Amino acid sequence: MPGMRFDPIRGTFVSPQHKPAIAGPPSARTAFLRERWSVIRQLVLRNENFTPPVIGGHDRGEYLKLTSTRNLLGRQTQLFLLFGMLSRNPEGRLCLEDGEGLVTLDMEDAVPGEGLFTEGCMVLIEGEYTVDETIRVLAMGHPPSEKREAAKAIYGHIDFLGIGAASIKEETKFKSIVEANEDISFVILSDLWLDHPKTLPNLRKVFAGYSQAEFRPYAFVFCGDFSTKGWTGADDIETYAGTLTDDLQH
Repeated sequence: MPGMRFDPIRGTFVSPQHKPAIAGPPSARTAFLRERWSVIRQLVLRNENFTPPVIGGHDRGEYLKLTSTRNLLGRQTQLFLLFGMLSRNPEGRLCLEDGEGLVTLDMEDAVPGEGLFTEGCMVLIEGEYTVDETIRVLAMGHPPSEKREAAKAIYGHIDFLGIGAASIKEETKFKSIVEANEDISFVILSDLWLDHPKTLPNLRKVFAGYSQAEFRPYAFVFCGDFSTKGWTGADDIETYAGTLTDDLQH
């Protein structure tokens, strides 16, 4: 699969200009978070509730407007709607981080919406910017989703899989294949620290549980980081390759 990258200036996905490598540069850690924020932000702004009205249309006050953390300065006691990633600052306090900065969150009066909220997830936050330069969160929710038909209309010409963009005729053919294989599932595990003493024993429990289930996942997808320490080279993962292969075979 080609490693497509999102260009926030052009608002679309572009082909990478570098060759793929098993170990990314140090900048990749922050680059993928910034890219994820840009992709989801574009989705939010396409939502009808966040789209500015056309000239002669409805009142401009009827749509939701996002504010960046950079534009909060000097606007204490005002209410804002922000979009960003939940994180922690060096003091351990919960923050909202976007592509332009971060702001500390006061969650005492917050009313969460539906869903699971964790560090690293992208959220919409409504709150008041205080004299302490924090956001007193009033409500927090997940960004709106987008129907596949809408995304297909925008990015349908892009070949994400490297096999050519699918036509409408091919989409119809694939639909019958999908409907005939509704029982296929995948297991995706992230932050799989292979050097942590609890990881491999717990992985064996996962494999043992699925071996006794009525169905088997079509694939297990393991995502990094694979080490609690800094990545030193492609040879590091080979230490655990034999162990993982034996567990999957059993």
